[in-house]
Amino acid sequence: FICLKETKEKSGQEWRLLGYNVVRCDSNSAKGGVAVYINSEISYTVLKTVDSICNVGIRIRSNGTDLNIINIYNPPGSTIDKNE
Repeated sequence: FICLKETKEKSGQEWRLLGYNVVRCDSNSAKGGVAVYINSEISYTVLKTVDSICNVGIRIRSNGTDLNIINIYNPPGSTIDKNE
C-alpha cells in the first residue's frame, strides 16, 4: 500500500502506477487531497467515510482478519471531531 497526502489532484487528473489501483479524494483547493494505491493483486473494498473531511478508506482481508486502512488529510489549524 502507498498512502499519499497533499496530492493536490483535481478531477480528471490521475497519477498512475503500473500494477496498482488507486482510491482517492480530490482537493477542492490548492492544498490537500489524499490517495491510497493498492497492489492490483490485492482484493479490497472501498469503505464509506464521512464527507466533512478529505479522506479515503479501504478494507482488505488478510489471514482471515479484516484490516481497515484510512488516509485522512487534516489541514493546518483544523480539528477533526472524534465522533465523525
